[in-house]
Formats: sequence, C-alpha cells, structure tokens
Amino acid sequence: MKRLFTLCIITCLLTALPSYAQHWNAALKRAQKALQREAKKSPQDLQHLLERNIARAQAVQKAFAKNQHLAPAYSRFYSIKEPLGQYNSPLVYGWTLEENKLFISQRPLYEKYIRQLVKEKPRLEKELLITPAVPPARALAQAIPADKKYIFMGEYHNENLTLALQETLKEFVKLHPEKEIIVFSEFTDEWGFEQAEDSPLFNQYIAPLQEAGIRWVGLKEFGPLKLAVISDEYCSSVQSTLMGIKTRNEHWVSILKKWRQEHPNAVFVVHAGVGHVDYWEAFSVSARFPRQESFVLSFIPFEKSPSAYIEEPFHLATRYRFYRPGLLQWKTPRAAHLAGFDMQVIVP
Repeated sequence: MKRLFTLCIITCLLTALPSYAQHWNAALKRAQKALQREAKKSPQDLQHLLERNIARAQAVQKAFAKNQHLAPAYSRFYSIKEPLGQYNSPLVYGWTLEENKLFISQRPLYEKYIRQLVKEKPRLEKELLITPAVPPARALAQAIPADKKYIFMGEYHNENLTLALQETLKEFVKLHPEKEIIVFSEFTDEWGFEQAEDSPLFNQYIAPLQEAGIRWVGLKEFGPLKLAVISDEYCSSVQSTLMGIKTRNEHWVSILKKWRQEHPNAVFVVHAGVGHVDYWEAFSVSARFPRQESFVLSFIPFEKSPSAYIEEPFHLATRYRFYRPGLLQWKTPRAAHLAGFDMQVIVP
C-alpha cells in the first residue's frame, strides 16, 4: 500500500512538472530572446548593453524623484538591477534587461497616475465615505456587493490583517448560501504540494477556509519561480521582481479564466497581496476583468506616521489626513477605480 501511495505521489509530481516548467521557461525564453535581439543590434558586449539600459532607467528615476509626491514610492518594491559582479549566464543578462525595460516603461505610467490623483484630490475628498472605526466582519461582508463575479481581497502580509480578512470572507460566504463561491489563494500552490499539515502558509491561510467549509484553489506557482534568484549577488527571489510579478499575475489570470469556463455563474474571491489586486498596481489581476463585474476590498495596517503610507498610491498622492483605523469607501465607481480600491480597511 505504501509503495502504491509513493508511486502515486511520484506520478503526480512528474505530471505537474511540465505544466509549471512550461510556464516558467516561457518567461525565461522571452528574456533570453530579448537579450539576443539586443546583442545583434549593437557591436557592444553584454556588459555595455546592460549598463546602457541601467543608465536609461536611472535617468527616468532621477527625473521622477524631483516631485516630492512621487519620490520613492515605486522603487520601494521594484528597483533597477545593476551589473554587480560577473554574470556567468546569458539568461541573467536577459532577465535583467527585461526587468529594467519593464521598470522604464512602468515609471511614466505610475507618475501619470499619481499626478491624476493629485489633480482630482478635491473631487475624491467629496466622494470619500469614512467610517472612523473598523466595522465588525459581518458588517464588512454585508457591504460587499453580492452581484459581482470577482471579489479581490488584498492584504499586507500581517497576522492581524489576515485574520480580519478571513473573518470577513467567512461572513460573506454565510450571507450567501445560495451562491457558488470559490476562493483562489496566493498562499498555496495550485497542485496542492503545500497542503502539508505542518506548512505555516497552509495553517495560516488555508486551514481556516477548510474548517469553514469554503472551497479553495491554490494560485501560487510551484518550484522555480519561488526559489530562483536573479543572481548570487542579488540573492533575491525572481518572484519579487517587476517581471516576476507580471509573470505570476498572468499565470493567475490563466487559472481564473480556466475555472470560469467550468463555473460560469460562480463568485470568484481572489485572496492575495494588495500589490497583486488593487486596480492601479502594475499588471494588476483585477484590471484584467470587466470593471462592472469586479470589487476590490483591501486591508492595510494602521500606522501613526503619514510617511508609512508611501506604499499606498492613494494615500501618497492625496496626503490622506485621516490616519486612524477605519473604513474607506466611495460614492461612485469612478472614484473607486481612480483610488485603486472599492473599500479599504485600515486595521489597528
């Protein structure tokens, strides 16, 4: 019996490998092809190509930082990759070139978005509804429109925020027993290899869903994208780069679309980091689905210092002055989309 079980596990691994490997390798091949194209265009060696790309990115960063509103927000998560040490693989050059190109292309878009928020601050303040305390989970769940097909619940990775989000999610499911509700979670992989009883991620994020009888599907990529690093010098995970975020989000969207074909009338709840789901995040998952069918509810931590909100575009641009726990929501869909969220809970 044990041999049969072991054989089943090995078979599952071998059948899953081509799927995630194909997705991962496709992203790497794009980077490598880009490098080859660049090399053909110029007689310079790879090091000079990389340095030229970095110089362009740094010029954008310097111009971007002149405006106090815009200074370090975007580079907090995504930064220009510099040629530290000697790279021994063309693949590293390819990935780095693609990463810097994405950085260069996204910075002007982000700058334009922040300027729009600043310009429309007076209108946004008129349309903002504020509850000066965090409502109970059931009240939050009742405020989520039941007619949406996609509900994106984003959080900073923080235990208090996770608990608040999970309780809200449980109440939402209880309120709508007639609906088919499927939760898609960033915090376990789609093949179930992280479902072990001793897995910290499973125990924190998935076990509470199972205990509440909620159906869930994993989104996280197995293997390479979680473990691969840009280089020995950086020692940073590829999944945390801008190109890594783009690759992961595209993968998640493909999973959601596949499940949508089989469950056309279900409510999909996507539980992930805020950086994946808010409307105006780079390569946002929520932006890939019809606006009228989507709803973004994000949970962020309460901080006493306004500067702590620099990672939140709305707070950064509008200098939001109500720095205390509570609930923010909007009178119109237009204001919500511009701010990046329909409701935002600031959790103490």
